[in-house]
Amino acid sequence: MARPKIEAPPAGLGRDELTAWETALTAMKRDQTWGLHLHPLLIEYVFALKAARVARDSDQATAWDRHMRRAMTLADQLGLTPGARRRLGVANREKDDVAAQFADLDNAVVDLSARRAQKQRPDAS
Repeated sequence: MARPKIEAPPAGLGRDELTAWETALTAMKRDQTWGLHLHPLLIEYVFALKAARVARDSDQATAWDRHMRRAMTLADQLGLTPGARRRLGVANREKDDVAAQFADLDNAVVDLSARRAQKQRPDAS
């Protein structure tokens, strides 16, 4: 299935920024927070990361700090940071999903244990 044009990364990104784009988009979709209104912020976020990388590679510590702070602020606005995920009410969804998976496993183990105990009990007939 083809990707919607709005979800395609902008031109001019390096490999690291493309990975950040894909990771952020995947996380927002998983958390059901992705929407068209976030597209400009996502673009700004990956270009802030790119600017930070360029500043770091050029040994421009002040510029790196400024761009990273901007990227961190945008990540928070996009709902990618732990604090933002808590505020959006999606922080515990993963834990709940994982807990549910383990609860299913626990129930299966209890059920199996009960079956084994029943088999080992001698019939009183």
